Amino acid sequence: GSSSSNAFLNCLFLFFSKSLKSLASNLSSDKAGFKSICKIITGIVKVFFIMEVIAGIDIGGTKCAVSFIHMNGDEVEFLSKEKRPTDEPHPDEMVQSFVDEIAEKLNDHPDWELVSIGISCGGPLDEEKGLILCPPNLPHWDHTDLFTPLKAKFGDVPIMLQNDANAC
Repeated sequence: GSSSSNAFLNCLFLFFSKSLKSLASNLSSDKAGFKSICKIITGIVKVFFIMEVIAGIDIGGTKCAVSFIHMNGDEVEFLSKEKRPTDEPHPDEMVQSFVDEIAEKLNDHPDWELVSIGISCGGPLDEEKGLILCPPNLPHWDHTDLFTPLKAKFGDVPIMLQNDANAC
């Protein structure tokens, strides 16, 4: 089934990772050769074993959700969706829980590569700075910064914030 093939791919991915580390120790004196081999192996691993995923965060007045999808051409494959009640009085803790959930899911799936994060929330918003600005359904979330904790954890992964009325 699907879970046994995923387990096989995870094992194969880990094998390639360990083989690459072994190769690195043997080729440490030949940096040019090592870099060439690394590029080739990385390319092979990405083509055959890495699935590019997008994380989606939906922030609402009563519930929030973190989802993962994979784009296969024009088709969207939903990989997971976790819902929870919105902890309205504690926005910073809620945002950190999104970060932690994304990191945990990526850790559980070493074959996933996070390529972007999309966030939807009722406005008003500062979409460029990643701020929620005094939404009527989330009064404690005034000036809540979404981008900084996500960028701190996931680096240069592109992040987009959009008003939920325009997101879909």
